[in-house]
Amino acid sequence: MPAIWGFCTKSTTLEPHNNNNNNNTELNLSHINSLNAVFSTVKNNYNNYKIESFHDKASSCCHFGYGHQQFTPEAANEHLPMLSQDNSVLFTSDCVIDNRQDLLSQMSWLDKNCSDGRLLYEAWLKWGEKLTDYVIGAYAFAVYITSDNTLHIFTDHMANRSIFYYETDDSLMFSTAIVPLANAVKAVPSEKWIGGCLSTVSADMMLYEHLTPYEGILQMPSATHLIYGKKGISLKKYWSAKSVRGHYPHKDTMEYREQFVDTFNKCVSSVLRSDTMTGCTLSSGLDSSCIASLAAKELAKRGQSLHSYTSVPLKEYIHTNNRTEIADESKGVYEVCKMYPNIIPQFLECPDKDAFSELKRLIPLIGYPMKSGYNLAWLDAIYSKAASDGCKLMLKGQYGNSTISWGKALSVFYQLICHCHPIIALKMMRGFGRQYNVPRKTILKFILKEYKNNFAGYTPCEDDMLCSNRLNKKNKYTSFLKKTERTSGGGEMDSAAKRKRFIFNETGLMQLGMFDTIMSLIHGVLIRDPAKDMRIVTLCCQLPVECGIAGYVERGMVRTYMKGIVPDLILNDLYHRGIQSADYAFRCKKMWSAKRQNIINQLNNSELNRYANNAILENLINTLRSCDEEKLTFDDLRKANVFYACSVFLSANENRYN
Repeated sequence: MPAIWGFCTKSTTLEPHNNNNNNNTELNLSHINSLNAVFSTVKNNYNNYKIESFHDKASSCCHFGYGHQQFTPEAANEHLPMLSQDNSVLFTSDCVIDNRQDLLSQMSWLDKNCSDGRLLYEAWLKWGEKLTDYVIGAYAFAVYITSDNTLHIFTDHMANRSIFYYETDDSLMFSTAIVPLANAVKAVPSEKWIGGCLSTVSADMMLYEHLTPYEGILQMPSATHLIYGKKGISLKKYWSAKSVRGHYPHKDTMEYREQFVDTFNKCVSSVLRSDTMTGCTLSSGLDSSCIASLAAKELAKRGQSLHSYTSVPLKEYIHTNNRTEIADESKGVYEVCKMYPNIIPQFLECPDKDAFSELKRLIPLIGYPMKSGYNLAWLDAIYSKAASDGCKLMLKGQYGNSTISWGKALSVFYQLICHCHPIIALKMMRGFGRQYNVPRKTILKFILKEYKNNFAGYTPCEDDMLCSNRLNKKNKYTSFLKKTERTSGGGEMDSAAKRKRFIFNETGLMQLGMFDTIMSLIHGVLIRDPAKDMRIVTLCCQLPVECGIAGYVERGMVRTYMKGIVPDLILNDLYHRGIQSADYAFRCKKMWSAKRQNIINQLNNSELNRYANNAILENLINTLRSCDEEKLTFDDLRKANVFYACSVFLSANENRYN
């Protein structure tokens, strides 16, 4: 998986020309002299990432670049960008194809060892825009057609690979990573985006589709085809929740076990193409355990090992809620390793890291104010360790909660009742009630209570609204968050429509795709999530909703269908869940005396004051300055982490142009 970048201009020449627009949020070509200079600036910025070699090709009105990373054996044969013999098509891609054999069987002229980029290029020549009906994988690619001077850019079905673009009066530029593009066009922070990022303390950074932290730079959503020509930009959605039609009939949920396991196994097996070692993040959770188990099983057939990496708390940390939470997930990991001896586990304690430690290094590379510093530190450490160990592929199961392990009982009952299946609903309630020792009458009371709660709506906590009142009033973040919470899904009792919106959450897909792509570039290791494969996404949408509690247990598809594949200790634990970064506050307090002044100095940032709720920020700074570390609350540290991340982002952007 490489990096790609380039530009296309409406002009019939690549000669330098002036742009009289003085708006500093748009590219002023008179400062750079030519689009080729912009191209070179983007390329030079990719030197900050793990790029093995650089290549480029130009046509009459466009110029494409390619930064090579080799993750698969076939990637050694990659030769991108590609220009057709008659100069009619210029092509570049950032891709790894998951259904190679299916495609090769329809292209007999291609060698079985041809690169994924070549395979995608041939798919374009064979099917044109319809190739998305045939190609499965993680990809973003660009095609320039000389005859009508049009540029086509595609993202894959689930936005596994990011692509950003920037339009001027007569040109369009694109890039896999946002920072090289932002540096080249001297983009300034987007007030609307930064304010939205500060409107919630959650790890979610993106409120709006397309928008990014930089004014004028946009991110392509999933399953999108961008066309750029004489009339400017047009965007087409080629696949969405509405594209997933048809549902399997309601019958015994166990009859779908084989289909689920076969489909999921295919999703996992098809990404196991590393030309060296394969790794995975592994906890005692259902999703990562399922993926690790299937991967280990397949790799064992090939005589290969799976290297697992697990974040664990500091040894001196004592967790207080052991009744329902698991802070140290080592026990579950060892159970998976017992079942699959070819798994080689490693446990990372990261004793010198906390939620603040890596932000100043990573944010200037990522180009986003990463609010989830508590998870970023150990993820960065895992990817770094895996890369140094020789892994070229890292598996994860982050999207599993939306797909393979979805299964909230109230949602299942509610959807069955709404779709006129009361007998099935009552049957599932009876079995579920026996499993959890809950009377059916109590279940009905819970349904009624949740139904009322759904109508009551959501009101954001004012103390969590960290953006300024001016920006909140201007951009109406509060009303936007209320609407999003009401319609987006992911709650305890979702309708069928809300469940689909949860699976196809565009801003969530964009954020995950951006992060996986940039971490691949930073560490030189390909990151894949088989639980986000469009094949398992499609199946999970089409299966009868009661499969979500197959076996009368929540998250029933993995708990029931994966029996014999995943250890029973993990599948049968209905009452505990692993806690990511369980020692987050403990770590911050332990290192607080050494970092206090640095954090306070960073929060005393005049640029941050333009976007922040200054009353909340000032009170927080006073608390951080005066309190002993033991008196700092989780809420104090969480807000400090959000403000700190945004301040580091703004400082990095300011320093870039000084």
